[in-house]
Amino acid sequence: MYLTSLPNGSTELIIWAICIGVSLGFVVNFVSKAIVGPFVRALLAKNAIGEFNAISLREAGFLYRKLLMISLRDGSSLRNTVSVVGGKLPTITAGGKTAIDYEKALFYIPESKKQKAQNTFGEGEKWYILILFIALAILCAYGMSKIMPLLVEALF
Repeated sequence: MYLTSLPNGSTELIIWAICIGVSLGFVVNFVSKAIVGPFVRALLAKNAIGEFNAISLREAGFLYRKLLMISLRDGSSLRNTVSVVGGKLPTITAGGKTAIDYEKALFYIPESKKQKAQNTFGEGEKWYILILFIALAILCAYGMSKIMPLLVEALF
């Protein structure tokens, strides 16, 4: 049986990379919920359930939110929960260029996805839980950077 070992510096780099990846995942999730959550809650509050109750971004109060507009593009993960009347975002052509016309788009949550939207975005985000997870991830990264070299030496 062959055992290969990494130098202690490499092991520490791998641990740090994992911890940074987990922390970045938390941050991306946090930003996503902070942008998408209020919009989905606004659709729920205005009873935009079903195609006949669809509302525009202006009616929801989110017309000039660029990150939300990017999140609402065709094929995005948000579009698994939020639908647009007609199935595709309307486009506008000006000067030979085509762009998405967010002012004319009408959004709604399909009745079949209402429960999922309420469960995922229904309450306000619990910011303190995210901060706790980030602090825990940093603490684990620091602890692992101190403990891992000892474990590597003991095992290899």
